[in-house]
Amino acid sequence: MRGKAFKVLNPLEDVEPEWWGKDDPRYLRCLWHTATPKTVGVKNFWFGFEIIGPGKAGMMHSHDYEELYFVLKGKALMKGEHEEHVIGPYDTVFVPPGVMHQPKNIGSEDFVFVWVYAPLPGEVSEERYKKQAKP
Repeated sequence: MRGKAFKVLNPLEDVEPEWWGKDDPRYLRCLWHTATPKTVGVKNFWFGFEIIGPGKAGMMHSHDYEELYFVLKGKALMKGEHEEHVIGPYDTVFVPPGVMHQPKNIGSEDFVFVWVYAPLPGEVSEERYKKQAKP
């Protein structure tokens, strides 16, 4: 990480990747928790970067904070309980608290996106994520 007055980091060099879904290959994906209280000292949000491979998905889940997705590469089906949308590069998806959602890569390349949680949700972990998932 570089900088004193503000922080500069490269998630691929400065942040340890986390592989979620190792216990169920349908949900295998790689996340980088880039801007967190631990990494750069944020106080009001949580920012990350994620890659979901072709044919893989996140679990259907909700949480008690807002989430914003910004797609960098690839194509996914963003599913909800009552709607679904195909999303791709430069699409922005806002998910209000309590709304079930699931990104599923429907393309032939990696689905790459960044996300922001606000307000600061406390700790973000795979265990917490699974508790918020719909079986």
